Amino acid sequence: MRRLTRLAFTMILSAFLLEPRESRAALPVDIEGGGALGYGTNPSHGPSPLGIGLGVRAGVGVRGFYVGVNLTYYFGGSGNCGGGAPDSSAGLSPLPSTYCTALPGEVSLSQTSVLYGVDIGYTWSWPHAPFLKLRPIVEMGDAEIMRTGTIGQEDITAAPSLAAYRSENGFYAQPGLTVLLVADAFLLGIDGNVLLIPGVLDIEGVNPSADGSGNLAVSRRTLVAGTAHAQIGFRF
Repeated sequence: MRRLTRLAFTMILSAFLLEPRESRAALPVDIEGGGALGYGTNPSHGPSPLGIGLGVRAGVGVRGFYVGVNLTYYFGGSGNCGGGAPDSSAGLSPLPSTYCTALPGEVSLSQTSVLYGVDIGYTWSWPHAPFLKLRPIVEMGDAEIMRTGTIGQEDITAAPSLAAYRSENGFYAQPGLTVLLVADAFLLGIDGNVLLIPGVLDIEGVNPSADGSGNLAVSRRTLVAGTAHAQIGFRF
């Protein structure tokens, strides 16, 4: 999916750069690009893989239809408990109790994520308010969740037994609505979305093993989160 997203990004930019200037003038073509700062709620049973996020996007609008590409990195969240670390029962750790009581040693987990997406939408505008635009949009692509941490004496990034949990990739869909304020070549925007990642591996907690070590308790389920971003960019 990341290869498809990169290919789409290249095709969009190439189509604009190679298209004759006369052809652009004959069609109502808008080229957009910009950055975003946002936040995603926690869809996980552990630390959030979303949280604060930074993104970039680029796209082309023709007769109201919009197609673009989007890359967003979320800094995620982390927590630790057990083995003298803050206890979740006291409200001091973001990790639930399923992480904290299985082992005598400390358990820690951090999750971050990155979304590689393609945007498809339609832009509504009004002659009496040309500065205001509404864009229902659907973003689809590949979501990668990355994990680090420790389970007792085992490091998630190094232990062979935990290799399957270091990262998780899955298809995602993110329908939403973007409101844009346009002034000449500049634009400001805000968007609200529902993020769906079906069938992804989620960390539920820690199960003790007979030798005193631990294994991550996992399940496959659909992660559902709300996301919102403030945008700033340009158009020409």
